Amino acid sequence: GWAADPINAVLVLLAVGASPHHMRLGMQVVVEDYIAKHSTKNVLLVLNTFICVALFAAAAYAVLKIAIS
Repeated sequence: GWAADPINAVLVLLAVGASPHHMRLGMQVVVEDYIAKHSTKNVLLVLNTFICVALFAAAAYAVLKIAIS
């Protein structure tokens, strides 16, 4: 019931959005620092971004499904 309130749903969505963003930035630094081969580095950075976007989309879907129903 608490997450169904629109204000709370927006706040949860913001918190859920900050987590994958923070994860993406942290993993980007790790990949840039420890992967020397440029092609591997580029693939991992794209994969990192894709995974973070997918995680956010799944979490946003879950929050919105709770908020709407």
